[in-house]
Amino acid sequence: MLHDFGVTGIPEVELKQLNLAWHRLAPWPDGVSGLRHLKRKYVITPLSNRNISLMTDLARYEGLPKDCILRAELVRHYKPDPEVYIS
Repeated sequence: MLHDFGVTGIPEVELKQLNLAWHRLAPWPDGVSGLRHLKRKYVITPLSNRNISLMTDLARYEGLPKDCILRAELVRHYKPDPEVYIS
């Protein structure tokens, strides 16, 4: 994409760091405390269209509590399919 827009001269190390920025996103300000509160009583299992590596990195980066991670492919339903939200 950078090539398509004529962007050049960015060192490879910086390109890799930029590409992995998705793995270092900050949660909503009350996200971690809210999830910790819910975890006292419920199993915390995010379901995402993202890959498991990204979801794991996000959880580790900000200390997001989780019991496991599900990918949409595992349950064969994708957001915004209503069946994704039915337990």
